[in-house]
Amino acid sequence: MSDSIEVHAKLLERAALSQIKLHPDLANKLKKYLDLLDHWNKRINLTSLVNEDKALDRLIIEPLIAANQIGNDAQSFIDIGSGSGSPAIPINLVYPNMKMCMVESRSRKAAFLSEAIRELSLSNARVENCRYEELLPRQAIQNSACLLTIRSLKLSPAVLKHLGNFIRPGGQIFVFASEKFSGISKMLEQPFSQEATFPLVESLKSHLVVIRKQPIEIKRETEKQL
Repeated sequence: MSDSIEVHAKLLERAALSQIKLHPDLANKLKKYLDLLDHWNKRINLTSLVNEDKALDRLIIEPLIAANQIGNDAQSFIDIGSGSGSPAIPINLVYPNMKMCMVESRSRKAAFLSEAIRELSLSNARVENCRYEELLPRQAIQNSACLLTIRSLKLSPAVLKHLGNFIRPGGQIFVFASEKFSGISKMLEQPFSQEATFPLVESLKSHLVVIRKQPIEIKRETEKQL
């Protein structure tokens, strides 16, 4: 990317194009994340995005827009296949009090995520260096997250069913989808349903698909009066 001052100006410009007004403190933290990402990307392939505008839109603007759809009662979220740290880190910078778990199977990328947590002082964040399937047997993590975010993982009915085990009843899955991806609703089975779809960045033709895990209804038989 360009030098630090240019990146900061470009970040504000891309945010303004999406009608996002960044608080100076948040803008500085996002720039610090981008600087760290740029530094590490020279050693390991964290992102293949070359075009600066496209990179900012994908890595920063999309998560900021999606963050507006997070309910005030959300206390925790888990991000699957975190890689470069987006969308997880920008969302956590917006909501630093939310507990965040980033799941990344590749050790070098997990190391980057751990350093990002330290450098950005994300005190409620942690990294799990493993495949998400390895977390499924853990009782403590089952049905625990208010939100699950996912961008690059290939989806299928079986994958969505597995991911749903991380979310508490009433929780949500945010799927960051491209224009080429559709048909998510056809993959869903009870207790999951597609709740809404929101546009993200127009130039990328990207959108956010929101899936809700419905609370389990407990049926009670009414006693007959004799």
